[in-house]
Amino acid sequence: MSRLDFLLEQYQWTDKWTNSIIEDIEEAHWGYIDEAGTSINWLFGHQVISKYFHSIISILKADGVLVRDLNKEIPLETYFKYYFAGSDPRADWKQRPGKEELMRHWNLLCNVCTEMIPLLNEPGLDSETEIKNPVAKTKYEALAFTFKHQMWHNGQIAMVKRILRNQ
Repeated sequence: MSRLDFLLEQYQWTDKWTNSIIEDIEEAHWGYIDEAGTSINWLFGHQVISKYFHSIISILKADGVLVRDLNKEIPLETYFKYYFAGSDPRADWKQRPGKEELMRHWNLLCNVCTEMIPLLNEPGLDSETEIKNPVAKTKYEALAFTFKHQMWHNGQIAMVKRILRNQ
C-alpha cells in the first residue's frame, strides 16, 4: 500500500468515526460542561480548524483556487479565534458557530481532503509544508498528524458524551 493510499484510508475511516460520535449529540448539549472542562462545540470546532490548517494550507499553496474558495466559504478568523490551539473553550461559547454550520464546514473539508489526497504525488509528500507547521516538517507528517490528532479529540468527545449520559 502506498503512503497516499494509507492516508486516504485513514482519513476516510477517521472521518466516519468522527461523524458517528458527533451526529447524535443534540446541539443543546454542545455548550461548556464544567465536569469535562470543555465543550463539544470547542472539541469539534477545533477539529474543523485543525483539518484546515494541517490538511489544506500546510499542503496546498495559499494562493491556489481551492484555498481561496475555502477561505471565502469558511469564516476562518472566527474559527481561529474560537478553536485554534490555546483558545479557551469557556470564552464566548454562546456566540460560536452552531452544530449545523460546523458540520457543513466539516463535511466540506472532509470532501476536499478525500478528493485532494489521491491527486498528490508520493515524492511530494516528503517536501516541506507550504507554511510553517508546529508539528510537521513535511507534507506527509502534516497529513498523518491530522487523523491522529482527530482521533485524540474523538476520544475526548466520547468521554464528554459519557458525562452527558450520566447527568
